[in-house]
Amino acid sequence: GPSHNSVKSYNNHIGVPLTLARMPRDTENAVFEIGMNHAGEIGPLSRMVRPHVAVVTTVGPVHIENFPDGEAVIAKAKSEIFEGLESGGIAILNADNPWFELLAQAARAHGADVKAFGTGEDCDARVLEFVAEGEGSLVRATLHGRPLTIHLAQSGRHWGCNALASILAIEALGAPVQAALEALAKFGALAGRGAETRLRLPRGEIALIDESYNANPISMRAALDTLGARSNARRKIAVLTDMLEIGDDTAAVHAALAGPIASAGVDLVFLAGADIEALNAAIPAAKRGAWRRTSAELAPIVVESLEDGDVVMVKGSNGSKASLVVEAIRAAALSPVEAR
Repeated sequence: GPSHNSVKSYNNHIGVPLTLARMPRDTENAVFEIGMNHAGEIGPLSRMVRPHVAVVTTVGPVHIENFPDGEAVIAKAKSEIFEGLESGGIAILNADNPWFELLAQAARAHGADVKAFGTGEDCDARVLEFVAEGEGSLVRATLHGRPLTIHLAQSGRHWGCNALASILAIEALGAPVQAALEALAKFGALAGRGAETRLRLPRGEIALIDESYNANPISMRAALDTLGARSNARRKIAVLTDMLEIGDDTAAVHAALAGPIASAGVDLVFLAGADIEALNAAIPAAKRGAWRRTSAELAPIVVESLEDGDVVMVKGSNGSKASLVVEAIRAAALSPVEAR
């Protein structure tokens, strides 16, 4: 039926009311993103939206500088989404996340029926196997114990669980699961959130993965894992900029990305930002492409380094302007961009 959704990440005290105000009168279904970087922000927005289904994809150390008491407080802040849940509403939660029980208790306290997705046997929607297939993937899963095969236009492993969360939400709203499967098969990565293009540069053709919209420790690891799965790359190159609002341990959090970089088999790493300089010292010298204080300073160095067959992934917080590197690579292209 007639549907409505946030046009971008309009998830705060301005974006959510704006999305509500833009909703046509004949809308039957709507999807809202509700976000926060402080406690007490989600509750009022949830009461404004009054959702029938509330999904919490994960909880992790995001905006942690605003939560000195740690992830438990972040989980409690996210649980505010159940405050506006309509009577008899459904909460869809990640059973693989350590804060699942906290969220489930909060949801039930507001009268919600809890549905779980993840990899465990008790999940309503369970990932059994994730297989990367070129620039897409195949997910073998179960839905309430019944086998389910999902074809995705996304290659990141985290999209297996994301897809199941979406399917549970679709099912909760009474829409056919088959329609959801068909839509997921066509749902490609968005600009700044994994969109891929092939570009012909002076020294050959490369693949550019644009993850420049935002970054936190969870999404950084997921993006590096996705880059690592690329078997068709001559070189796997990561261009990373500062993750913001990480808190007092920012140097250690950035340096800890050395492990995922090694696991992903990344060949060359370029870095921009004062905080991420700690990562430069944590990776082997052979993998160090360059570090510069700003993305603008780093961009021309990255462009000059790219060669035929490279797959380059650019990721960082929006405020650290990783998008400048993406723009510089695109500007250097000799032929029109080919989207993937």
